[in-house]
Amino acid sequence: MGFDEVEFACWQSNPFIKQYMIANRFPTSFDLLDSFTTRLLDRVQKAAKRVSRGGQRSFIFWQDAFDSGLNLPNNTIIHLWKNIYARPVYFGHKVIISAGWYLDLVEYSVGWVSLYTSEFFMDRFSSFHSDHKVIDVIGGEACMWAEWQSDETVLQRIWPMTSAVAERLWYHGTPNVDEFAKRLAEQHCRLLRRGIPASVVNGPGMCPLPLDAAVLGQGTFSGLAVTAGIRVPRCLELGSTTALLSLGLLAFLTGLLLGALGILTRISQAIILLSDSVASRFKERRFAQRLVACSVVLATFLFLLLFHTDTRAGTI
Repeated sequence: MGFDEVEFACWQSNPFIKQYMIANRFPTSFDLLDSFTTRLLDRVQKAAKRVSRGGQRSFIFWQDAFDSGLNLPNNTIIHLWKNIYARPVYFGHKVIISAGWYLDLVEYSVGWVSLYTSEFFMDRFSSFHSDHKVIDVIGGEACMWAEWQSDETVLQRIWPMTSAVAERLWYHGTPNVDEFAKRLAEQHCRLLRRGIPASVVNGPGMCPLPLDAAVLGQGTFSGLAVTAGIRVPRCLELGSTTALLSLGLLAFLTGLLLGALGILTRISQAIILLSDSVASRFKERRFAQRLVACSVVLATFLFLLLFHTDTRAGTI
């Protein structure tokens, strides 16, 4: 439902809002916000009853709504983005954690370390109380605000640093930065291979090329077109290699069987008789030219069949 950083000064400077507050006897902007919240939630619940059997809906509010003292339903989910253990009373509600996971505030270079080591498991805090239920934390969310980003940079800001948040959300063990750095580097390369412009995470390094890759086509970086001058054939895939070997073995066995039955001898004799007949009808030179042409076509076909390569362009 929002309610994050509501700017009351803006309301107080608006003559129409001020007139509405006087007419409805709202002494402060907070009273107006509280009335608006109550009416808004009531309308949403009524709409929910019309479209579903259950009817009731749980609402998610930013932490600011709770801190300001708004009258929120008991099933409200609080989205925490400030100090998550300073207010134990939060744990009467379900909560979503974003504290420490604002991507736009993280420094570049190894900024993912702060995301990875940001603690949110309540049972590890020194101020943890037994009546606080860890199960009340239903999840977490990495937030990306774009005041200082553009369409060309936002994905590099999000990936692969968000992977650090993802691992912390499912792994309850003690975070090991050195071990995770290796996995994050691997994820960085995986994202690049899928065409996602992920940023550098661990300083200088490289991504190993897959065995069947190594083709550079055309790529575009921030409006600058880059064209590679070499197309490198891909290696034969396992399925293609197996098929060619099977075809060759089948041809060998067929020839061996035909030779044992004397069929090849009969075929060769028939070809000789046919060629003599053709030579008697046409000039010997023309017959030789056609024979050479057919031989070249057959040889070209066999060459392409045996040495077929896939030259699909890769993605930069």
